[in-house]
Parts: sequence; structure tokens; C-alpha cells
Amino acid sequence: MPTTTNFDIPYPASTEAPNGPAQLQALADKLDLLLSVPAPTSAASSATNAITSSSYAALPSSPLSCAITNPSADFALLVDVIISGWLISSSATELTVSVAGSGGMTFAAGSTGNGHALSQGENLIFTGTLAVMCQSRLPVIIPAGAAAVTFAIQAKRNAATTCNVNFPAIRAVPLRFMQ
Repeated sequence: MPTTTNFDIPYPASTEAPNGPAQLQALADKLDLLLSVPAPTSAASSATNAITSSSYAALPSSPLSCAITNPSADFALLVDVIISGWLISSSATELTVSVAGSGGMTFAAGSTGNGHALSQGENLIFTGTLAVMCQSRLPVIIPAGAAAVTFAIQAKRNAATTCNVNFPAIRAVPLRFMQ
């Protein structure tokens, strides 16, 4: 039975003897695999996290992470990673929040490429005073056959002033399989 180019979905060849039930079952089995993405995972906290590091580090009061495993050995998994929180600063210093990855994919917070911000525009960055609620979404492609990937929120500040990340949250939402 031939298959499609991208997802190897089977279809009957014109030269094959008709066998509707077997051909439909092969199609149904393949579609069942492609439509069975893992459940979303998330973590959140109501803690106040005083950011004191000038380089990316885990949140001090409530380190947050969530993990996703790509169950497919054949296809990559597209995941929407969402981070949010109330960013607070006592003066106009830069407070930056980003995502780091470990396990099946390793990447540093604030870096660029697959699994992390394409630019600083995809990190949470606050340079004002008082407080603002921020959210960012990062598309991540977990390779086929990769071990579980843990996404963790990290933050840094660029000056010695009072900076907090309050009510942080992270969510990983698998969207679909892809080539």
C-alpha cells in the first residue's frame, strides 16, 4: 500500500485488489497516531519572586517548570510554550523573563533558535516602574524520539534594584505532529 509524502498516510494503489476494511483500518490507525498529541501540562504559583541575579536563574521562591514527551519516534511535535507573570520593578531597570529547556532538548534562557525566543521580543521584558502583567508564547519543535523536555521559567535583572516576578505561570500545549 503506498503512503503520502509527508505523514506516511496509507492509501490503496490502483493495482491493489479491493479490501475496503483493511485499507480503512490502515488509514484510521495512522490518523489515530497523528491526532493523539499528549495532554497539555502547566505549573503556576502565587509566590513573590525577588529577582536578584544579573544572569538568568530559576525563580527563587517558586521555581516553575513543566515537561512534555514526544511519543512519536517518526514525527516532531509542535508545542506552544506560554509564560506569564506580574513583573514589578521599583525603578526603570530591565527585568527579563525567559524559558530554558532541559532533557530531550537543551537550550538556555534568552538564547535564540528552536525552543526559545527568536528575539528579545518573545521574552517578557519590563523596563518601567510599578507593575505590569505580561505573557509570551514560544513555538517549540520537539524532535521525533526525543526524551521528555522540561521547560522552566528563568529571570534576570540588569541593575541592583527591587524586581519581582509574581504569580508566574508556564504552560506547554502540544499542537500537532509535523515532519
